[in-house]
Amino acid sequence: YHTSPSKSKVKEFESLPVLKLNEIPEFDSFNFSPLKLTHLEMCQYVLTMLHSLGLVERFQIPHSHLCHLVLSISEGYR
Repeated sequence: YHTSPSKSKVKEFESLPVLKLNEIPEFDSFNFSPLKLTHLEMCQYVLTMLHSLGLVERFQIPHSHLCHLVLSISEGYR
């Protein structure tokens, strides 16, 4: 079974800024808990991690494709 986010959800997600690691409170702390995050924040943090690891630049992944992928995966695991 394959789920796909709506085009409007993808466009909305694309318009959000990609956060820098230092913009996420306690992200590098042992006390950080992803359980407190909203669905949208989790998706944003995934983008942050992929960018911080250099994977987006290394594999030249278009932002729109990456946003669609992250949302598709997250909807499949709800």
